[in-house]
Amino acid sequence: MKIKNLKGHKRRILLGVNFLSVFGWSLLSPLYAIYVTELGGNAQTASLAWAFYTLVGGVLIITLGWIENRLIQKERILAIGYLLQTLGTILLFLATNISLMIAGYAVYAVGTGFVTPVWKHVFTKVAVRSHDTSQWGIFDGGNMLLVSAAAAAGSVIYGLAGFKGILSIMVIAHIITAILGLRLAYQSKALYN
Repeated sequence: MKIKNLKGHKRRILLGVNFLSVFGWSLLSPLYAIYVTELGGNAQTASLAWAFYTLVGGVLIITLGWIENRLIQKERILAIGYLLQTLGTILLFLATNISLMIAGYAVYAVGTGFVTPVWKHVFTKVAVRSHDTSQWGIFDGGNMLLVSAAAAAGSVIYGLAGFKGILSIMVIAHIITAILGLRLAYQSKALYN
């Protein structure tokens, strides 16, 4: 398949994958503390688990950003990160206790460590320089709109199907994200030229 505007195609895929990931993750985020209590934890458990998740994610984003800077095929790193995030959401779906939930958040944080720095690098490479401000506006504004939509959708889904419903949709969204990430990695040689 010959694509006329490779940079535009790649930019759309990158935004689509990001938006789907943000939507999937944001389905649970507003209800996170309730999810923790349903697994047997309390407010302190929720706070400490979230601190662990953000600590792991933050350290890995910084560390992997340095490492990824030296790598050529950055889309492959994206695919690995999206696969790890998918595994993390599957662990959250399967969690029946706090330990398994924390394991899910840890795996997701590792995936986020892989994805975050390299995604921004790859997107910067395909952004139209004369429209980069508006394109970053689409990224940030789109993320906020999707967090809002996911919070509302998560409320409805929770009312209809509980956390298993939310986590099912979260897993499906991340599976699609991983598939698109693998597709992007597969096409990366053609898109670099």
